[in-house]
Amino acid sequence: MFKHINAIKDPTNCQGYPPAVISLKKTKQIDFHLPDKKKSDPGVALACSLIPCPAEDLAPSAPGSDADVRKLLRNLDRSRPVIILAHGDRSWRNQMLLCNLSSELSSILMCHTLRFDFSANGHSGPFKGEDEDKHKWRYADIDREYEDLCRIVDFIKEDLKMEVYCMVGHSQGSNAVLRYASEHDKPADHQHRNDTVYVNLAGCYFGHEEHTLDDVFDEDTSPEKRAEYAKTGRSTLELKGGRGFVVTKEDVEKREKQDIDEMIKSIKHSHVYTMHGDKDKDVPMSNAHKFKEVLPGENCWTKIVEDADHSFSNVKHVNFLLIKIEWFVRYYTTPAVTDGSVTPWFLQKPGEIYNH
Repeated sequence: MFKHINAIKDPTNCQGYPPAVISLKKTKQIDFHLPDKKKSDPGVALACSLIPCPAEDLAPSAPGSDADVRKLLRNLDRSRPVIILAHGDRSWRNQMLLCNLSSELSSILMCHTLRFDFSANGHSGPFKGEDEDKHKWRYADIDREYEDLCRIVDFIKEDLKMEVYCMVGHSQGSNAVLRYASEHDKPADHQHRNDTVYVNLAGCYFGHEEHTLDDVFDEDTSPEKRAEYAKTGRSTLELKGGRGFVVTKEDVEKREKQDIDEMIKSIKHSHVYTMHGDKDKDVPMSNAHKFKEVLPGENCWTKIVEDADHSFSNVKHVNFLLIKIEWFVRYYTTPAVTDGSVTPWFLQKPGEIYNH
């Protein structure tokens, strides 16, 4: 089952990305590459970091052998659910916000958390020897990001034999998370419990306003890069770890046609919690208002976080998110209890048998 999974040899190498604030070397986590199961088109190996429930007896993270990583994954407590965290555009799984949320949520909710790099971001491929042109980074490639997320969910459910109770998407990563919600939308069970709940942090609502080149090139982009794009129809936005993030006219035209209206409107039953900072300069707060306008009111909530920027970089804002996400996950993924016969999953102890 895990024979094709390989360890990430240097998981703390930021490769030009902003480094994580928390010390990954002191965090109990498993770093590995997840290959694509497709034999016709192997795609790219997705870089993953799984923080086990604190009840797990694991040594702190270290660049272990492939066999060590496979053994750790094989021996995880399968009775614990998983929370998935997805990063934004040109970011990676060790971005400060995701690192802190995954570490704290694992402890607060006594669950496993898994964050990953989308294709062609962070430690995910393409690598040398792979079809680099076919699998390279593409501007606003939300279709492939959705496919990446589905691969992660399939791995958790089919290989690890665990349940996914929550998905957290940040910025552009929220589009993949909400698309998953729309594709797997179904009513809550008789105990008012959803299989999975969704958190939308500073999400981009594609299509609700005109997309211009100013959205592609920020204020720090040099005039030379803009001129290069005007002349050739392509330009390198930035370099990270020797990997160029090249935007093309074709990608920009595709992005201009993207509209997630129908996707969001198809979410009828899933619970979605949108949180957005009122000082967000990267994704304006108008995006949050559009989500609030379209998502069904009885199942979805919107919270504007005062003084928070796009990455919720202040510790007090991270703590606020943790409080809200903890309540959201506990309330909507725990079976209703009327006679005291059900013990919620986040209170269960390893090795004991509980009624469900």
